[in-house]
Amino acid sequence: MTFEAKIHKAIFELYPNIPIKDKVTLINKIKSFSKKKNDFLNIREIITMMIAAHVRHNYTDYDKLVNPENKNILRKEYSSIVAKIINSWR
Repeated sequence: MTFEAKIHKAIFELYPNIPIKDKVTLINKIKSFSKKKNDFLNIREIITMMIAAHVRHNYTDYDKLVNPENKNILRKEYSSIVAKIINSWR
């Protein structure tokens, strides 16, 4: 099984209801990220980490509000919104 096929399989198993456009975006990001960090994380860990960031940046106004001083505060504030979206994809 190719690395890309493993990514597809893992995303489907973890998030079967993820919209196709988000799945395609994540697959491309994961392939790029994994080339750099593949030694440290397995595919499921990478997906779990990247899906939260993807949702935060694409489904909230986080990017409009974030700055170096409030990054962690905003992540905490948006965590329930992010979790709700991610859970709807399960």
